[in-house]
Amino acid sequence: MLGPTGKVFESPSRFYNDLEKLVNTTTPKILPHQALENVVRELKLENALVPTNSSRLKKSEVSTLAKTNFTESDIPVKLVYQVNGKGELRLSYDLALDMSMNADHWSMRVDAVTGEVLNKHNFTIYCKIDHPGHSHCERSRMAQKGSFKPVAKVLESKALTTAPNTYNVFAFPVESPIHGSRSLVVNPADPTASPFGWHDTNGVAGPEFTVTNGNNVNAYLDKNSDNQNDGGQPNGGSDLIFDFPLDLNKEPNTYTAAAVTNLFYVCNAIHDVLYQFGFDEKAGNFQRNNYAKGGAANDPVVAEAQDGGGTNNANFSTPADGGSGRMQMFLWTESANEINVIEPSGEAGPFVATRGSFGAAPDTTPIIGNAVWSDDGVRGMERLGCSDSQKKAKLNGKIVFIERGECEFGAKAYYAQKAGAIAVIICGFNEESVSMGPGALGGRVTIPAYFAIKSKCDKVRILIDSSLKIKIQKPVGNLAGPDSLDGDFDNGIIAHEFGHGVSNRLTGGPSQAGCLGNGEQMGEGWSDFFSLIFTAEPGDKPADIRAVGNYAINAGKDGLGIRRRPYTTDLKFNEFTYKNIDPEVHNLGEVWTTVLWDLYWALSDKYGYDPSFKNKTAGNNICIQLVMDGMKLQPCSPGFIDGRNAIIAADQMNNGGKINV
Repeated sequence: MLGPTGKVFESPSRFYNDLEKLVNTTTPKILPHQALENVVRELKLENALVPTNSSRLKKSEVSTLAKTNFTESDIPVKLVYQVNGKGELRLSYDLALDMSMNADHWSMRVDAVTGEVLNKHNFTIYCKIDHPGHSHCERSRMAQKGSFKPVAKVLESKALTTAPNTYNVFAFPVESPIHGSRSLVVNPADPTASPFGWHDTNGVAGPEFTVTNGNNVNAYLDKNSDNQNDGGQPNGGSDLIFDFPLDLNKEPNTYTAAAVTNLFYVCNAIHDVLYQFGFDEKAGNFQRNNYAKGGAANDPVVAEAQDGGGTNNANFSTPADGGSGRMQMFLWTESANEINVIEPSGEAGPFVATRGSFGAAPDTTPIIGNAVWSDDGVRGMERLGCSDSQKKAKLNGKIVFIERGECEFGAKAYYAQKAGAIAVIICGFNEESVSMGPGALGGRVTIPAYFAIKSKCDKVRILIDSSLKIKIQKPVGNLAGPDSLDGDFDNGIIAHEFGHGVSNRLTGGPSQAGCLGNGEQMGEGWSDFFSLIFTAEPGDKPADIRAVGNYAINAGKDGLGIRRRPYTTDLKFNEFTYKNIDPEVHNLGEVWTTVLWDLYWALSDKYGYDPSFKNKTAGNNICIQLVMDGMKLQPCSPGFIDGRNAIIAADQMNNGGKINV
């Protein structure tokens, strides 16, 4: 790599020597559609229709297979070399599949000679709340949490007094409604990053859109989870006034315009700030029009608000430069306060589960019943509840536990409901939190349906069919409030998701966006770092307790969020070091964020702090620049040592190695 003066600097690399001895061939033997057939088998796609009219590619050619019944769009295909388990470079087809049945966006590498699937990488990163490491800190979160109690006053529209080009939003550094109020932000586009404003696409003065669409971001409502605008794209009119009423005591479907507006603002604001630190067109940023500044265009962030594809989650898909990143923001409905064990007395207390996207929400009238296991009479599989033969004599009037597997969630709940179940709780077979979709039969379910991870069910498993009694009820009194909270107002989570797009585009270069699939990759760590820096406020101190996701899980401003530890330089509250890493990506990321957060405050303490991001000699901005440049300098598939060395190399290039703390 070359520094600004032309000096050659070292950087970690993954170069292969003696390529002629490692490469198997330069000519493929199978056709692209045959490679796709093997991908279909690898992904276990049922009833998949595979095009059959492809031709053999030549070196450097890029082609497409037509959109089919399991993809959102045409399937790009190109020839690459992929390392196999023996260290050999195998000529392979790279196929990019944007799946239609979920948010997955796969890069599949298929040996162009044998047809073997050599590698698969999901461009979509799911930021799940209940990975295994969270379980032991749950009591601390719950102590703070309460329920979805009212979180803000009604914020009425001020359209009559609003200036043109205005957004009524939770403006940075406000993290969420529990951290501050909405404000009217006027003309916020940065003149360098977005020289024609946020609603331009042609590089000529004047907006092409008066809705929440533009050069950097296309934000809309996607309640149907079909990656299409469901008519929920607010219009600011000719003056671009996006000022819509918001009452967070009501349900999210009453304030969709305000939610989409906030999502549009936050994504654009992040785009503009990070542009100043080198995430520009050449680096692979997200823009429809690159204004002749390099890089691949036609890839704004597609930001889907109140997405109906799940709950208690968010995700970001990052294809290579030239393909739009997709952010999906969900509603948060963690239902620990709806379900309580009332007998036996020794187990009394909240039962943590997540209500699915189908079935009824409980009201203030309690649902009380003894807990029983599913029993559909299918020998050896009774508890799976996949047969429409549930035993009414056992299930009638009961709260039914059902094991996950074999059939759709909606079918399990519906069959139990037909046998008289008053509610169902489906138990996972691992610690993965799952957003339960309705499937073909979920629309017929009229009882509450929940999902609980395995460890939660294990705590009461021995009591089911005997002494376990449960009450399900919407919280009442001071704990009453809306049924769901909207992730589109948790700016920290939005910044986290956008951060996945940044780290994937910068690491290894924007032309591939697939370099963070290795065992010690720090993608979740960079994303939490972005969440922290965008919501840092003047007056913050290094030892302050910072968390991610407090609004989404209703934990209160001072809650512990969705991580095992809060972020702070105080070792009493966060003792994590390199020895604390483990393979789970969020646990891994927490340690890397802790490292970067220590660096952020060490540099801020020595070189000062600038909340505007403008003063590049301020310590916090020095840190941000080093982290951004470090991602550019590190190799594909980096580990902690690679990341550290790249930041040190960035300091050598930017500051002559003079920065020290």
